[in-house]
Amino acid sequence: MVLADEISKASGRGIAVNREQGKGHFNFEVYKRKNEHESVLRGRLNFATRNEDARRRVEIHMPKADEFGVAEKVGEFSGKGRLRVWENGQLVANVPGRVSVRVVDRRSRKNQTGEPDIIRVVFNGEDRKFEFEGLVRDGDIIVEKKRK
Repeated sequence: MVLADEISKASGRGIAVNREQGKGHFNFEVYKRKNEHESVLRGRLNFATRNEDARRRVEIHMPKADEFGVAEKVGEFSGKGRLRVWENGQLVANVPGRVSVRVVDRRSRKNQTGEPDIIRVVFNGEDRKFEFEGLVRDGDIIVEKKRK
C-alpha cells in the first residue's frame, strides 16, 4: 500500500502592526512534502521593522527553514538566521541565531473580512533577543495542509 504525500504550506507577505503600533514588513514561504520514503522541506523568511523616532531598523533573515509544522490554520517554522540592527544608517549589530515563526491564517483567500491574520517572529542570538507579534493589516497569510 502506497501512502499519499502529505503537503504542508505556509506563505505570506505584507505589513503587520503590533500593540505599540510598530510595523513589521514580512515575506516568507515554507513548504514540506512528506511520504513513507522521504521528507522534503524548504522555506525562508525576511522580516524588517523600523523605529523612525530612534532612526533604528531591525532586519531578520532566515534563508532556510529546518523545522515546520501545521495544525489547522496555524503554521510554525524555524531555522538558523541573522539579525541586523541599523542605527542612523550604520550597521551596529550583525548577529547569528535562531529564528522561530508562528503564523495564524484567520481569513480565507476569498473573504478578507473578519479577524486579521497573525504573525509572531522571535530571534534568539547569543547576546541579542528580539520579538515581534502583530496583526496583518496589509497583505495575507496562507496556511494549509493536504494529502495528494
